[in-house]
Amino acid sequence: MAESREIYGEKVANEERLFSIYELHTDIIVKGSRDVKFEHKINPSTGRPACRQEQFDFKCETLEDNPSDSTLYRQTLDKVIADYGVIPRDSVMDGGYASKENMDYAREKRIVNVVFNKIVGCLKNITSSMAMETRLKKWRSSIEASISKP
Repeated sequence: MAESREIYGEKVANEERLFSIYELHTDIIVKGSRDVKFEHKINPSTGRPACRQEQFDFKCETLEDNPSDSTLYRQTLDKVIADYGVIPRDSVMDGGYASKENMDYAREKRIVNVVFNKIVGCLKNITSSMAMETRLKKWRSSIEASISKP
């Protein structure tokens, strides 16, 4: 990689670059206009199975590269449905997942309350009440606080 780039002046694709000698699968993660980070992108999902009211499950998928969150919603929702064997009543996501296509997909699956933390364009959250929207946003915030790095 170094020879190709430094000696021959060739461009080296990100897939061929080595970003960490300790974790060979480290990716470059850029969020908007913020600083570049060398880490792994994860796609977490949480839920509370109806049969166990006192607990919640946490699943986390480590992703290759840095796909847009909005492209991950369908596969994540389908995986939740397959894992639990039921369609969730509620779905609350980070603003990066917000898109008309994802809202339409959630409605197609007959999810009652669909909330994005941040709204894009003319998209609106669909909830049974403002109190439910607030509850779901607080749920999402509490999960984020428990998994975020300091």
